[in-house]
Amino acid sequence: MEAIKAGFLGFNGQGQTLLEAASRHSGFTVEAVADSDTALAERTAKEYKCEAFDDYRQFIMQSKLDCVFVSAGLHECGEHVRMGLKKGFDIIKVAPPARDFEETAELLKLAQEKNVRFITASLRRFSDSFSMLTEHIEAGQITTPNFFTASCRTPHIERGDWQGDVKLAGGGVLLYDCFEMIEQITACFGMARQIFCFHTNQAEDHTQRLYRTEDTAALTMRFDDKLIGQLTASRTFGPSDFSLMVCTKEKVFTVSDDAFVITDPAGKVISRMDFEPDPVQWAQKFLDDYLLARRDGEYVPAYATDEENLAAMAVIESAYLSARTAMPEEPSKLVNINQTSRFLI
Repeated sequence: MEAIKAGFLGFNGQGQTLLEAASRHSGFTVEAVADSDTALAERTAKEYKCEAFDDYRQFIMQSKLDCVFVSAGLHECGEHVRMGLKKGFDIIKVAPPARDFEETAELLKLAQEKNVRFITASLRRFSDSFSMLTEHIEAGQITTPNFFTASCRTPHIERGDWQGDVKLAGGGVLLYDCFEMIEQITACFGMARQIFCFHTNQAEDHTQRLYRTEDTAALTMRFDDKLIGQLTASRTFGPSDFSLMVCTKEKVFTVSDDAFVITDPAGKVISRMDFEPDPVQWAQKFLDDYLLARRDGEYVPAYATDEENLAAMAVIESAYLSARTAMPEEPSKLVNINQTSRFLI
């Protein structure tokens, strides 16, 4: 099969990881890169032997591509993403998919109308440890979970100043650091029925906090009478941690980037598998999955469905609403998704 012609718009976060993975993948050719930093675009293009752009409009209009990987913020390239969809490009957006639920739904609808794909690249979904969690659930080895706790602490990640601006970014730690975790939880357990959230940031006074995105948050989720969970997140307080612990009456399953551990309720280890985290390898598995979905209409991809993306965004938006109202909120009010927990009897 002819290689997929790929372009890259921005190099924030996982964008560089996807670029590196695509350059090593026999199923892709890197045709063009674009960034508002001219020197960065030219330096990257020289390294990967492709064309460079610092004008996003020219990048979309002049490039002959099959797909575009987007890691730039939508505040600076949203119109160009829409142009790409209209031109017939698949858009692969580094998580999160958009700044809010409404924008996500709009982009997914546009992609459907143009018969192309708008995909969120949540790379941890393809890690060894989180893949094992999915396999255990699908094999029926994790039954009737009662409680889970998740942690997303990322104090050492470099960020653009725009991610601290509510208007430009749309959200803070919950949206940009927790989307992959919330999407994973949604894929495993369905969309939460109720959300209760508090969040804050380190601004010195109340007025400043209104214009800065949250850097620390605590989120409680209720799925049904049997399953509840909580998520804590921070960009400020360490150590770094991205982990999920799922508790049943018989076993406890703990998943992190570097391990998959099963214990009994008292903490005695039943089994443990350790891994060396390799984001480029995760990205290559994601690219394999995308190629299969693109070339085989019968293949059901492992990456998130449109419904899972919308459900995750509904949870996040409900969390922000709950933080404003100091009341529990229901994500189902935002989206009518018939996606109940697979464990609900």
